[in-house]
Amino acid sequence: MVFEQGNLQALCFAPATFDIIWSRFVLYFLPQPDAAIAEFKRVIRPNGTIIVSLHSLSAMINHPEDPSLQERQRRVFDGLADMRLAHKMPSKLLAGGFRDISVEIELDRIYSTLGPIDPASRRNIEEVFKAGINRISDTLGGRAEADRFVADSLEYCDRPDTNTYSLLWTIKCRAPDVS
Repeated sequence: MVFEQGNLQALCFAPATFDIIWSRFVLYFLPQPDAAIAEFKRVIRPNGTIIVSLHSLSAMINHPEDPSLQERQRRVFDGLADMRLAHKMPSKLLAGGFRDISVEIELDRIYSTLGPIDPASRRNIEEVFKAGINRISDTLGGRAEADRFVADSLEYCDRPDTNTYSLLWTIKCRAPDVS
């Protein structure tokens, strides 16, 4: 197995290079995911398989809702990624000429918490927030607001009476047959 760094919107591979393309947790961070889909179509062999895994509304579905936190979460996550891209992917793939499109949806066990969050999941969420703190700061108007958002989010997840859901969508399809 070989790993290469590259630009998903302008891949350096020849046409019809791969039998399978698997994209996990990436496309929603791209400014133009349609360009990556076009590249997938270019580099996949006829009848090849594309698998795309994306979170849907990650950590934005909470109960009971905290109106102040919910609005900030929406702003922050919308500022980091297109957290609704999973919902759009089947249509985008269909429009791109792909076929046999299927969707599997499951509860993501890392970003979903039922009751108080476990230490490993909490640490993971802290790392994600840490990695995005500059973008969070830009979205909320400063570092102090970003730090308060992170603290409030983790405090919410620590509570025994709260539930946060993140759904993981796995979208599979096949490339067109050239015959």
